[in-house]
Amino acid sequence: MKLLYVLFLLAGCSAFAQNIEALSWKEARLNNRLDLTVTKKEYEKLYRVPDSLMAPEDGETCTKGDVKMLYHKGAKFELVNDVLSFRSIDFTKNSHTFLSFKYDWFDHTTTLKSFRKTYPAASEFMEDFIAADGDVYDMISLLPKDTPDNYEWLFYFNNGKLVMIECLFVCE
Repeated sequence: MKLLYVLFLLAGCSAFAQNIEALSWKEARLNNRLDLTVTKKEYEKLYRVPDSLMAPEDGETCTKGDVKMLYHKGAKFELVNDVLSFRSIDFTKNSHTFLSFKYDWFDHTTTLKSFRKTYPAASEFMEDFIAADGDVYDMISLLPKDTPDNYEWLFYFNNGKLVMIECLFVCE
């Protein structure tokens, strides 16, 4: 009976750990002000004008038609039919920008060591990522807590510091 209790406890802890090591799109906010999906009008009410608005590069989006990429203080949003959807945040472009979730937040001060402590299971699968310019990053992937779950969170570290978070969507 004692063995059964221990197995039940371990299974419960494992399920709890898996739940912690996922991030919810719905709970995320840029600078505690902007949801990850907003209308262009809501964005303009808070920030007025973006840093830039450009056509997407090849392979940068799954969406067909009139798509633009909106850049704001290191964050990149995909703009389709007046709706903005978060795509990434580059902390090297703006050190005052951060991404917050219900129980966590990330910015340029987030260290690989602290990330590994909070997300040990995901950190077990850290990979080297080689950028187009040849720079090598430590990349860790976290799964979404939401459904549909056709995306994943990618965290890129350089010299032990978080430099970028990307929300990577799977093209269907």
